[in-house]
Amino acid sequence: MFGSKNKAQNLKLEQLLHQMGSKLPETNWILLLDKKGRTKAAFSDFIDDVDRAVAMSAAVHSLGIRITKELKGGELQYAFFKGTMNDHLIVPLGTKYAIAFGLGSGISIDDYLQSMKTSIAPLLQELNVDLGL
Repeated sequence: MFGSKNKAQNLKLEQLLHQMGSKLPETNWILLLDKKGRTKAAFSDFIDDVDRAVAMSAAVHSLGIRITKELKGGELQYAFFKGTMNDHLIVPLGTKYAIAFGLGSGISIDDYLQSMKTSIAPLLQELNVDLGL
């Protein structure tokens, strides 16, 4: 019984990430991670190595939290890396989750964050996370 409930929630999370991915501009992939860096769900039509992206995203999330804490920068809002071919964004979702995005390089981070804030509400509701957005 527990396993089927967990599978049903994972399917719902996958559906929500697919919905987000179809609404957000230049989104190549989305990964939902738990606080231990494990994948809860993925929208990954354009990613070669999901495990590597999960590991890197979890590491960036953890390091970002540590840096902002140790340098007295407050709570981590997001971590963003701009490459010559692709961009990467990791956003904490409360204390239990983080969401990572693989982006094309043709969008501004401010525009993307605004679009993300409007499309993430169903996912936050499913996860029972209130970010006060």
